[in-house]
Amino acid sequence: MARIIEKRSISQEVIDRYCEQLEKIRNKDRGVEVVSFNRCDFSNLSFAEKNFDTMDAPGSLFINGDFTKASLKEANFYSGDLRGANLSKADLTGADLRGAILRSSDLQGAKLQNAKLQGGTMLVPDEDGNLVAHNAEAKREGMGARPMELPAAGKSLIRDTLMTDSNLSGANLTDADIAFTDLSGANLKGADLSRVNLSGARLIGTDLTGANLAGARLAGANLATAVFEESQLATCDKTGIVFTAKPTDLPKKISKMIEEHLVWLDNVGRRGAQLDLSTLDITECDIAGKDVSAAMLRACVMSRMNLKGTQFTAADLGGSDLTGAILIKADLRGANLQRAKLNAADLSEANLGHLKIAGKKEAVIGANLANAKLKGAKLANAKLAYGIFDEADLSGCDLRGADLSGASFRRAILQDADLRGAIIDNADFRGAFGMRF
Repeated sequence: MARIIEKRSISQEVIDRYCEQLEKIRNKDRGVEVVSFNRCDFSNLSFAEKNFDTMDAPGSLFINGDFTKASLKEANFYSGDLRGANLSKADLTGADLRGAILRSSDLQGAKLQNAKLQGGTMLVPDEDGNLVAHNAEAKREGMGARPMELPAAGKSLIRDTLMTDSNLSGANLTDADIAFTDLSGANLKGADLSRVNLSGARLIGTDLTGANLAGARLAGANLATAVFEESQLATCDKTGIVFTAKPTDLPKKISKMIEEHLVWLDNVGRRGAQLDLSTLDITECDIAGKDVSAAMLRACVMSRMNLKGTQFTAADLGGSDLTGAILIKADLRGANLQRAKLNAADLSEANLGHLKIAGKKEAVIGANLANAKLKGAKLANAKLAYGIFDEADLSGCDLRGADLSGASFRRAILQDADLRGAIIDNADFRGAFGMRF
């Protein structure tokens, strides 16, 4: 039977020892006591880069905690308070976050597959022994009487949270309040978003394939280049919803905007203005052969455009639609192409290789095409060294003679891809499907 530690303020020393205990339990050491924390205070502690799988701490405070790259699979944070916590790149697969408060936390790149984030209320006894809703308490006795900002009726509160590029596939977010949260580029495939509040949320390039959006509130949300079926929005509140805009005067203004962008590049941001065409449809504009390095082009629609020889070095093209675009000899070194749509695009002789950044230590940045759709794309003789193609769909791609040195293709789909003559020195194909040389 587990020992329960209740309503205490926990020190860093205690949590470090607890991490060691969990490791022994996972190794089936029968002499180790199982410990559960109930309504304890872990605020401002560090869990970074450690394994806390199956941690049991319902109703506890984790305000401003550091969970960077922590493993928290199947952890129990039921009705917990994680306001301001850093959960970037944390693994929360299967974690119980029902009724949790995640406001202003950082979940960039976090894994939340099959996590439970729907509403949930913890019942605790009051002074008279009656059960009351834990989430309705304004103060927590024995933990410094910290004031609470509470979700209504035990709903999970995830407002104003940064969740860009996080993996929430299959997660249960029923009744959760995610208003004004940035979920751009997130994977919400098959997630249960019924009755969820996504008002004002950023869903730019978000994958909502198969997600249940019944009764969801999407008023004022930005769904530019998001992936979904129109029927999924049938019962949603769509007041003021934003899709891709196509300014009619943009083709006339684009040359001047690029000139200002070049001034911005030459003066390291001190003069000029960075080019930002995010969420816009620019298919009527002519930028072929132009220099748009370091431009903001997130969720931009450029399908079937002629972009031959265009310089996209270090540009942010996350979630952009480049379906059928002509990118022959384009320079995409160090570009972010996460979740971009490049199906049937022609990238023959394009440079998607690494970008060397000078400094105290020379950094090498490869183009990021994780989760990108490249089905049938032409990449013959392309420079793809050190690129990231994890979980990308490269089925039917022409990769003949391409330089794939040091590139990562973990769990990528390579069925019917032509890799004859490709350079694959130090490339990582772990978990890749359908690879054939």
